[in-house]
Amino acid sequence: MNTYCHISKKYILYFFQKCLIFFIILLTMSHLSTVNGQHVDYLKERWIKNPFSLKAKDNNDWNFEDANDFNINRKNYQSIKNELDIGALLYLKNDFTRGDFNTIDVPYNLFNSHQLGIKKYIKTIESKRKYFNFQIGIGTILHHLNLGENEANITDDTITFFLSSKEVKKNFFRFNYLSIPIKFNLKPFPSKKNTLQIGASFQYHHLLRGKYELQYLELNNTLKNITIGKLHHVNRFLSSRIQLSYKNIGVYVENGITSISTIFQSPYSLSFGVILCSYQ
Repeated sequence: MNTYCHISKKYILYFFQKCLIFFIILLTMSHLSTVNGQHVDYLKERWIKNPFSLKAKDNNDWNFEDANDFNINRKNYQSIKNELDIGALLYLKNDFTRGDFNTIDVPYNLFNSHQLGIKKYIKTIESKRKYFNFQIGIGTILHHLNLGENEANITDDTITFFLSSKEVKKNFFRFNYLSIPIKFNLKPFPSKKNTLQIGASFQYHHLLRGKYELQYLELNNTLKNITIGKLHHVNRFLSSRIQLSYKNIGVYVENGITSISTIFQSPYSLSFGVILCSYQ
């Protein structure tokens, strides 16, 4: 089988993901140590040393008579509320994090296959100083595998592929999943509106529907063959994602950490692309 993606590009993605994970862990540990130290000083000076001066100091920090002061502080600490992402989709034989980039023996079109996702975060837990937060959300993703001229024969036991003799117009697999992401966000500059955010998440995906569709021309008529079902995909799988966003746009790399198929050689999904996001 021909491999369309150059191996050096895949190793660049692998190296980028590993470095970004290490960077997030390092910054988080550094920030947590700073927060702990500041928390102790806060208790000693404001409650133990001079508890009666707390009210006066708080009044200087928050001026509710000045509407501008209150609104600026309320708007500064914003979190991502909605995400729309689209990217390339690959199926690999092994987990992406292991550094193995062999594609599975499915003749799909690597350039026209894609992943599309929509997510809404319904719960956000902010840290005290707003440098990081945890979010949980709900959404859906779509895996679209374009088979090109390679027709699929689906039976109860397996799927086989052969070069079609038909005049093919459309030929694809499409899988819809319900997704539940749990995400950690690091915000190096929390006081700035719609600032830089680095996110790492685990996502649970539950298969809602699988579809195979072949459209072809015969005697100037367009005919369709459609098969609906699981199509030898597992009911659920897990994935991990690293993303970097600034204002309303970002980039991501997402790879499956459990297999997605029941018949092929333990395939894992890999997707990378762009994100459009809005804030609450």
